[in-house]
Amino acid sequence: MIDVHSHILPGVDDGSASMKESLQMLSIARRQGITDVFATSHYSRAFPNKNPEKLRQLRDELMRRANRPVKGPDGKVKHRQPIQIWTGQEIFYSNSVIRLLEEDKLLTLADSNYVLIEFMPAVPYSEICTAVQNLSRTRYVPVIAHAERYRCLRKGKRLEELIGLDALIQMNYRSVGGSWHDVTARWCRDNLKKGNVHLMGTDMHNTGNRMPDTKEAMCWMRTHLDRKYLKKITKDNALRITENKLIR
Repeated sequence: MIDVHSHILPGVDDGSASMKESLQMLSIARRQGITDVFATSHYSRAFPNKNPEKLRQLRDELMRRANRPVKGPDGKVKHRQPIQIWTGQEIFYSNSVIRLLEEDKLLTLADSNYVLIEFMPAVPYSEICTAVQNLSRTRYVPVIAHAERYRCLRKGKRLEELIGLDALIQMNYRSVGGSWHDVTARWCRDNLKKGNVHLMGTDMHNTGNRMPDTKEAMCWMRTHLDRKYLKKITKDNALRITENKLIR
């Protein structure tokens, strides 16, 4: 699996607090079958990460440490399954975002044309549409982060409308889990069955209440979704982003 949404870089936002915690998060992710992770640190007023070089250096150091051979209890060196960390940011959309992207002050996903964008949960639908249209008019492909958080998208066929405007939809694994009585879980599952989701992410922030957690969601998706579609949203589409290829 490839995780397209995570906060694993230490000390830059409300995610990992230290390199040690970042390595622990990656270890948990590895055990769940995650081979690649996009390090999508926040860009917002609270976290004005406008130094891509710093984020790249942190990514390089974290990946180096994560893939370092370790000694087992028997003293023998063990080579772990390598994990690839891709650059990126979760960008809170504003009127200045496109300018900052053009000035190379913000990171796209894996240096591609794909941009992970977020909004306030109570954002008006018109604001999301405007953001999608503005990004699409330029060279960028908008990826709407954790789309299940935006209440305005639960009305009518708004998710389909955004897809028609060339937006991609990212959903968090944790939101798919839960009981059938969970309104958010029902909405997520319904849209997965309709094929309205393009990418999945853990949105992991720490090793506690927001650790990487895919198990319950994957159990449901393996049971209810077409195998080819499941592979697309958990791996293949993310690979296409790393190659800057079109996702259909």
